Amino acid sequence: MTSNCEVHSGQIAATACVVCAKPLCAECVVQDGTNAYCSEDHRSVGTSYALLASVATWAEAEALKANLRQANIDATWYCRADNVSSYGMEDAESTMLFVPRPDVARANNVLSALNLLPSNEGML
Repeated sequence: MTSNCEVHSGQIAATACVVCAKPLCAECVVQDGTNAYCSEDHRSVGTSYALLASVATWAEAEALKANLRQANIDATWYCRADNVSSYGMEDAESTMLFVPRPDVARANNVLSALNLLPSNEGML
């Protein structure tokens, strides 16, 4: 499926941001090795954070984030749903929850102890 760049609507997307799935033309890509990002902020997430879980809705991600914050673990999430369908990706679990790489094991332990660990744990 061909998609246009979200910023430059006349340009065909060459790739998509690995964090939010926003379709990007070659001019918009922020490159980091083999990964493509839509912004420096998303490049920072991609290099400093690890994907902890993929859930169906932003509300689920926000609930997990709130529990992690109570344990002093930073977390952030991105909803890929708006961009996933436009780029033709088939990922139904489109809200991605990220934590800093050094906190992955502790975050898994916190959510597991609360019986909140999504069924797709161990995606890292």
